[in-house]
Amino acid sequence: MGFEYFEKNIHPDSLKYVAPRFLEFYEKADDDQLHAEFQKIRNPRTGEFDTFFTVCKPFKEHNLLLTSSNPISGIDSVTRRIERIAGEEIYVRKHFDEFQSLTRRERQVLTRIAQGFSNKDISGQLYITLETVKSHRKNIKKKTGIPTTAGLVQFAIAFELI
Repeated sequence: MGFEYFEKNIHPDSLKYVAPRFLEFYEKADDDQLHAEFQKIRNPRTGEFDTFFTVCKPFKEHNLLLTSSNPISGIDSVTRRIERIAGEEIYVRKHFDEFQSLTRRERQVLTRIAQGFSNKDISGQLYITLETVKSHRKNIKKKTGIPTTAGLVQFAIAFELI
């Protein structure tokens, strides 16, 4: 690929700022090193300039600089997933004592609440009275400090009860 390719497919700002760093890296690096940059490259699918993450590795024996560029357009979903997992870990640590305070039976009731069962259904499944289910639900809310069913569902998910 000649310079025409780069002129056509690399954004002018990337050519101005990033390309010199790649060349400097090539001149100074040995074949075991890598260099990475974010740069704007024309996306072959859309024809528009998108941000790509580019990694390069020199092969001086062959007078080559091997580069691999990958669009980062899908990184938002990965970032959200990482943030969600990290948030769950923080949530579990913050509420671990409350979870530990629940009895085995309260955990069984909480699991069924999170699965969407009514008090009557839970009563039948666990062979306990409706009043006992209501009492467990009240105790669960008090011990966890969570007043809503939606909050209890989040709690149950975080502690892998469902």
